[in-house]
Amino acid sequence: GPASVLQKLRTHGLSEDAAKGALESATDAGDVDATAAARAVLEKRGLTARPLDEKTWARAARLLSGRGFSEDVIQQLLGEPSLDPSGPDE
Repeated sequence: GPASVLQKLRTHGLSEDAAKGALESATDAGDVDATAAARAVLEKRGLTARPLDEKTWARAARLLSGRGFSEDVIQQLLGEPSLDPSGPDE
């Protein structure tokens, strides 16, 4: 995700401003699609072909967050976790 890319660029010696500029340039050029990249991560882990229960939703959200994807991208792909603790059967 974008946050992860920024961290890697800073680790390789780029200043914060230079790293942000490079990421913005790539985004403006259409080379970076955070939603598509996040979707690919979920597909690789087999987390897109089925509805997610709460535990799996949380795992998928942590995975994407750990990879540097924004909360907006995570929300867009995963939606809201179920707020009903009783589950769908009750």
